[in-house]
Amino acid sequence: VSGAETLWLLPPDPTAGTRTIAWTQAGLFRYIFALNLDTEQTARNIKIPRLPREAGNRQPRPRFSTYTESIDSKPLLFNGKQYQLDELLPGEGRVFELG
Repeated sequence: VSGAETLWLLPPDPTAGTRTIAWTQAGLFRYIFALNLDTEQTARNIKIPRLPREAGNRQPRPRFSTYTESIDSKPLLFNGKQYQLDELLPGEGRVFELG
């Protein structure tokens, strides 16, 4: 992860209208990182755009949360265009491994 170039999936919003960001490592496509920048409100119904075609059709599975040690291992739902993340708690960050 260290030294890898960032590929924004949900880039930072300079107007702060959207407080959720998501990214992966360009060319590596091993993880998806998601973060709720709002430390007071839960982010809900988060839609993360699909990865570039060269990433393949690997399903992202939760591997880490800054909020809890116990994390559901079900892959993110995918509709062909985007991944569905139901919620991120205030200030929560999650890592999904592409398997």
